[in-house]
Amino acid sequence: MARGDARRDVELVEDDEGVTGGAPPGGGSQPGTAAGDGEPAGAPHRTRRRLLVAGAVLLGLAVVFGVVAQGVVTSRERARMAAVAGLPGVLNPVDGPVSALRSDADADAELLRASARTPDGLFVASRETVDGTASVVAFDPADGAVAWEVELIGPGSALDVLPDGEVVRSHGSCETYGTERELLVCLADNGVNVVGRGTLAQILPTETRLVVLDARDGAVVNDLSSAAGEPLASRSIAVLADLVVLAGTGESTARVRALAADGTVAWQTSFPTTTTTAYGARAELRATSDAVALLTPDALRLLDEAGETRQQVELTSDTRMEVAPGYAVADTPQGTVVVRPDGIQRAPGTWVRLTVDDGSAPGLVLTSDERGLHAWDVDGRALWTAVPTPTAYSAVLLDGRVLIGNGTALDALDAGTGERMWSAPGLLPQSGTATDGRYVLVLAPGPGGSTPDVLVALDAADGQRAWAVDLTEPVSSILPVHGVLVAYSFDGSQDGGGLVTYVLG
Repeated sequence: MARGDARRDVELVEDDEGVTGGAPPGGGSQPGTAAGDGEPAGAPHRTRRRLLVAGAVLLGLAVVFGVVAQGVVTSRERARMAAVAGLPGVLNPVDGPVSALRSDADADAELLRASARTPDGLFVASRETVDGTASVVAFDPADGAVAWEVELIGPGSALDVLPDGEVVRSHGSCETYGTERELLVCLADNGVNVVGRGTLAQILPTETRLVVLDARDGAVVNDLSSAAGEPLASRSIAVLADLVVLAGTGESTARVRALAADGTVAWQTSFPTTTTTAYGARAELRATSDAVALLTPDALRLLDEAGETRQQVELTSDTRMEVAPGYAVADTPQGTVVVRPDGIQRAPGTWVRLTVDDGSAPGLVLTSDERGLHAWDVDGRALWTAVPTPTAYSAVLLDGRVLIGNGTALDALDAGTGERMWSAPGLLPQSGTATDGRYVLVLAPGPGGSTPDVLVALDAADGQRAWAVDLTEPVSSILPVHGVLVAYSFDGSQDGGGLVTYVLG
């Protein structure tokens, strides 16, 4: 028996080496292998070996194809994320379920008021105190730790105001500057608005500061305060190419001035404007990709890099302005007005803002009314209408798809045709959406509930749930802030209901 076992071992080795097996143990012939059948006695061994080898090859190919297929998916995800990295409204990569890193119950919501982000990931915001002190602070959004702070206006500069209304002090702001965003240009003044019963009185500042800071440590690179011009109300700032553009109002005139980095005045212009009791003399300045948009109570203008007025449209004092790549939008009671350097378009309904626009549908404009969601091309032609009316007046354009809330579902519509590509139910898209290019993050209710207790990550390609996490804190909405996911709620236990923000990561 031992000999027979040894012989079988030898036969297996020989068969693996391709040698024809001999007679079976005991010297007898195997059934079905008599002389003249055309098959040698060892054929079953070779057949089994061939089947095993073939199976191993097929299994290996299947594994290889699976790895390649997975690699293609990963490559697509990476390409999709790379295509939107750094775009306004896009989150830093979200690798998995998140949690609240910290909360902030500051009524001023410094986190939400941050006007810039440095290349090191610090948030930059302005701080004002009741004694008139104004400073710029850079802090880590994850833990709130202050990296540096620069005082622009010292204490004791607060203007005396008669106590006949609510005093609203001027909030400063900063914009990134330079090819690598390595600089910050910051504006601050001690101007005051006094809000009364349906009226607004504006007190001109006595001190205005305009400085260029090193984004790494807050060091003052250049002080441009002397080039900022005369004291003005409703100060606003924007960066267009290598120019720092300032706007403000005084004596029923909106004044605009563009400065080079060394303080040289590149150009300046002014426009007559109206002053209303409810809105004062407003001058709001925003930069598009190739112009600055100036909103005053009576008009919206596009000014190019040379200060020339490219377009102008008359408006009413209650108009809201937004900007997008290449154009400005006036959201009026009569409809949406799209102002581009080469023309003005009008569309019915309320403008639906693209919080993320990856450029996959150039010139796309969305509006919404009681008939549904409407899409318009760059020439103002109607592309499609989708019903029903969207849940919120914001959407995401990603990889040729418009992602928008539809009741308790998030729909992905083909940006060119309006055809529904996928739909994810059981969500609360009216509470905000955010994306890093790979995932779309949206709030959802817990089992049997109706409040936003769960954060869900959907695959942007097909709407399938990638992961979900229960939130330990009560939140009302989510939004991206300079690449960071922030949730917020209102704490009713505080006087007047305080705003509470949470950094998720």
